[in-house]
Amino acid sequence: MKLTLVIPVYNGSAHIVRCLDSLLRQTYRDFEVLLFDDGSRDDSAAVIERYSREHPELALTLIRQENRGVAETRNAGIERADTEYIGFIDQDDFIESNYLESYVRAMESSGADIVCGGYVRYDAENGKALRRVSLTDDPWGRFVVVSPWAHLYRTAFLKRHPVRYLKTAIGEDVYFTLLAYAYTDRIATIPDTGYYWVDNPLSHSNHNQKKADKAIDPFILLDALKRDLPADGHIDRTCLQYFMYRYVVWYLLFTVRRTPRATVAAQYDRLMAWLEREYPGFDRNDMISLSGPPGEPLSIRLSVWGFTRLYHLRLARPLLRLLAARDE
Repeated sequence: MKLTLVIPVYNGSAHIVRCLDSLLRQTYRDFEVLLFDDGSRDDSAAVIERYSREHPELALTLIRQENRGVAETRNAGIERADTEYIGFIDQDDFIESNYLESYVRAMESSGADIVCGGYVRYDAENGKALRRVSLTDDPWGRFVVVSPWAHLYRTAFLKRHPVRYLKTAIGEDVYFTLLAYAYTDRIATIPDTGYYWVDNPLSHSNHNQKKADKAIDPFILLDALKRDLPADGHIDRTCLQYFMYRYVVWYLLFTVRRTPRATVAAQYDRLMAWLEREYPGFDRNDMISLSGPPGEPLSIRLSVWGFTRLYHLRLARPLLRLLAARDE
């Protein structure tokens, strides 16, 4: 086998068959699938075992373990993989039939350590694409998608460097991807949008992460990146500064509606103080613009640019308080 796909599964019996069906339809066949049943309380393992018996042509391996979380599970997949390439898929999602072929072809033609692509945000209930994100071939393009899916990695590259997922309630994938980018300049972006990221209202990110509290602490990620990113890494300083600021803006806007006003204000103060200390001049970064950076989705450009204007006018904090939930 040339490629390993790692799929963490937790209470995924309702959707894992759709995911596996998409693997069964792949035009590229030289791959194996490692499915980690991460302490599921439903019949996920039984569903996977039945699927494996019914489709022996698909090289499936089921590994059962006590619940360790998605970060440690993906790390276990990296340690176990002994193929040339490795990729990650989430249990709720699925891929187009030429997805693997497209990524492997790009990897082999470019000699890259990492291939990055886009995705479709998909509403499974209505069978509709909510949006399609395609990457551009420019320095910022690779930062538009930092989830582990829609990437293919050279396994030896990951094992040669300390590139692993961070055990945290939010941002484990951001940590992994930025470290990977820091350790190589051999990165290829392709316009492929064959990954379908399914909009699941019951997912962890749609519920638990939308409220800022002590259990969902962004400083675990931010401090780990500041500590672990190599000083001589391959990420441009301006791109990194913009990315960090962009992440803070996303976090504040993502959590504001379900977070009490006092907590929102406190998080805003802490996060902006962190940026001012670690990335002075972040609010004057040249990439903050309505017209750029190239490839950045319009909604994100508007959010970052608008937030910056409010920050300069000292209106960002009061607006966030206004949008926040009532204090408990």
